[in-house]
This record gives sequence, C-alpha cells and structure tokens, in this order.
Amino acid sequence: MAPQMDPATPIKLSSIRNGGDALLGRKFRIAGRSLSYDPETQLILLGDRDALVLVDVSLCADPYKGSSWIREDKSIIMAIGYLERSPTPFPIPYVPSHTMIPRVSVDATLVLRAIIVIEASDLDLGLWNTAIDERNSYEVAGEL
Repeated sequence: MAPQMDPATPIKLSSIRNGGDALLGRKFRIAGRSLSYDPETQLILLGDRDALVLVDVSLCADPYKGSSWIREDKSIIMAIGYLERSPTPFPIPYVPSHTMIPRVSVDATLVLRAIIVIEASDLDLGLWNTAIDERNSYEVAGEL
C-alpha cells in the first residue's frame, strides 16, 4: 500500500493568531481573503473577520502563469501548508488604502509556508468558520 500523506487540519485564521507556538510545525488548511500580494517576497496577507496571517506562496506561485488569486485583491483563497516562525520579521505586503482590513495586528514572524494554494471563489467564509467550530466541538467531545 502506498504511504499516506499527513492530513492538513482545517483551522480558522483567528485560531492561528490565538494558538501560539503550540501550532508550529503542523500542517493546516486555511481560507481567507487575499488582501495583498508582494511578488518580490511572494507573501500574501490573508485576512478574515478579526485575523490576519502571512502566507508564503513561493513554492506554488508561478509568476509566468499569473493565477487570478495573485492579480485580484480580495480573492478568496484556500492554502495548505506548514506553520512556521521566523527569528526575523517578514516584510508585511503593502495594502492599498481602498482595501478594508481587520483592525488587528499581524504577527510578522509567523507564516504559513504553502505547498498548495487554490482560488476558492465559491467558498462561503462564514460557513467555513462555522464548520470548523462544529468539527472542533466534536473533537472536544471525543466523537471525531
């Protein structure tokens, strides 16, 4: 039988912000709105409600292909990758003044190193967050 890859745990962006170092090194699936992309550093600022997370897309962004989630602000994207902390802060991508962003700070030393990024324009972020909350309640109850 072929070896199975480790699964990516779905997690809300706010849980990453609140989870601290206990989440480092784990593989996660996250979703949010692409608020800004810096082609030089290949970092995306991903936001949802009250959370902001940096996503490094250097392993999966093809500058010659020009994916729509790279070109369009506020695209809903889903990313799978490993959460890491850097000893030095990453530069925060420039956010245009017309872009509404959550009034929270971003941890510039925390980054999701994406191995897969896809546009998910039909994803309802509210439903995504609710589903994760429900899944977590089953895990706490020991039913999952």
